[in-house]
Amino acid sequence: MKIIWLSQAIKAFIKTAEYVRDQFGRTSELELYDEVNEYNVYLCQHPYLGHKEPLLDGRKIDYRSVIVKRYNKIIYYIENDIIKVIDFWNLRQNPEKLQKRIK
Repeated sequence: MKIIWLSQAIKAFIKTAEYVRDQFGRTSELELYDEVNEYNVYLCQHPYLGHKEPLLDGRKIDYRSVIVKRYNKIIYYIENDIIKVIDFWNLRQNPEKLQKRIK
């Protein structure tokens, strides 16, 4: 299987990585990059690894998510043997914001 990060997910990830670097240093930023890269590999091998995303339940698309570094989620769906990462979500945000971001 192949994985594609959509633009919204890329922007959210970059913003999070910059925050981590500014607040906790370059080492923490690199750890975040490493864990996300590991999940990219895991998801390609096991696309149903993530749980169904409860905040997006009841939608036409079956969204799934995996938790990264305790405070973030990779939110994705599977379409035609392609894993599409739609968002990199910080769990400390208001959940309603996620529901509005992903329509």
